[in-house]
Amino acid sequence: MISWFFPPLNSTASKRAGCFAKYLPKFGWQPVVICPDWGPDNCIYDREFVKNIPESVEVVTVPHEIKKTHSSFVSAASRVRNLVVPDLIPYDWWQNARLKLSDLFAKRKFSMIWSTSPDALQHALASWASRKWAVPWIADFRDVYGELKKVPIGDSLKYPIRLFNEKKRIKSAAEIVTVSDALAEVLAKRHRRNVHVIPNGFDPDDIADFSEQYIQKLPKFNIAYTGTLIFPQRNPRSVLEAINQLIKAGKVDKKDISIDFYGIDRRILGKFLAGYNDEHLIRVFGKVTSAECAKVQRSSAILLQLAHANEKGIMTGKIFEYLAAFRPILSIPSDNDCIDKLLTETTAGVSCTSVEEIATQVLIWYNEWKATGTIKSAANKNAILRYSRREQTKQLSELLNNL
Repeated sequence: MISWFFPPLNSTASKRAGCFAKYLPKFGWQPVVICPDWGPDNCIYDREFVKNIPESVEVVTVPHEIKKTHSSFVSAASRVRNLVVPDLIPYDWWQNARLKLSDLFAKRKFSMIWSTSPDALQHALASWASRKWAVPWIADFRDVYGELKKVPIGDSLKYPIRLFNEKKRIKSAAEIVTVSDALAEVLAKRHRRNVHVIPNGFDPDDIADFSEQYIQKLPKFNIAYTGTLIFPQRNPRSVLEAINQLIKAGKVDKKDISIDFYGIDRRILGKFLAGYNDEHLIRVFGKVTSAECAKVQRSSAILLQLAHANEKGIMTGKIFEYLAAFRPILSIPSDNDCIDKLLTETTAGVSCTSVEEIATQVLIWYNEWKATGTIKSAANKNAILRYSRREQTKQLSELLNNL
């Protein structure tokens, strides 16, 4: 298994590779993971980000050294590589990982190679190793490069090179997997291949159970957002405007309500809130551990999901953490795609777009909280359990068995 993102790196992307590695032994497959040497000094370090990974799962770390030299020759060479072979960046990790793979394949026999992107480097390594040792490989796409509409100018210039190399390498993949139907359609058209869908999900070990403990008394009506903000796609401003509208109409007491942001830099939040004067509603917290984040999600009144309305197939790992928290979810705006379908299937929340729609739904929940001291989730537990990482690993194991 080749993945740049892997525990103890605290990143939503680490959950996919981490949980596949964790549960594959239960289905007869023994993973060996290739990833960077993450530690407290080079990442958001969280030893409990994926709990209970078996000791039998071997993790082979590959050094990634950030060059500190500023010589003109080294800088020029780096810029040329970044333009000509952007899918092999960071280049030192590409070189070091190939050495590690050569050492591994010299000592033992492997049945399969699995790599996950959108970082093309992992697929480049998998394709190279597959050809060299005649072992089939699976290309897993957490995201699809080029599908996010707002990309830096530099990335736009390199896009044709990235796309050319992706098409060349994916030809050798035995199977292609991605996380949503819309992204599967993009990849199927791009590579003229059948594409399997194994969505993201939640780790059963991250939740105690779905008991009535989640119907607790809530001292405050808070709307919590735990995650990153991407400008301009993930914009919380309409929620703030809706609540402000309710306060001015006298329907909501401003002392009762707050919007809580976790893991967000206040300066980044400021991009979305320029000219917004009701900052008393906003509480900003720093980064928290995965365990603390789960506790926040379970103890909040409402969980805020910021969807990508103009980009199909964007099914973040965050929405599945929200499902596991078993609290009502407010998704904005309606994406008319996978998030809306997921919330409809699980009855775990609602999608709204206009300020008026948001205000109407928030008021319904607020009145329930005022009357009962809590808000009861209407989520379908059985539907949620279908998105367990253990069940999804079973799907991956079946794909491996078939190959």
